[in-house]
Amino acid sequence: MADAAGNAAPLITGNRVAALAAIALMVSPFLYKWYWANRPPAACRMAIEAKLKAPSTYKTVSVDGSGAFYDIEYDAENAFGVPMRGKGFCTVNDDGTATWVELGMR
Repeated sequence: MADAAGNAAPLITGNRVAALAAIALMVSPFLYKWYWANRPPAACRMAIEAKLKAPSTYKTVSVDGSGAFYDIEYDAENAFGVPMRGKGFCTVNDDGTATWVELGMR
């Protein structure tokens, strides 16, 4: 739509910007949680992969925890190529490295 001088009307006005900003603020916590829900810290992932026979097959199944302590369940192949599910506990150390304790594979 154009004004009397023939100038095009802006597509986004002040009210629309405010509405879009409000929607973005309401949705962002949910998107953040969805995106990071099953992603362990990189240090934990590296500690797990260091113990695997086929680290390239590692896939996170679930992550529970925050800060420095995480319970992680994952899928990976064993030395014979058979898919296995592992579970363990990861502690992120002050220096950025992680300590992985395997609780078992099934």
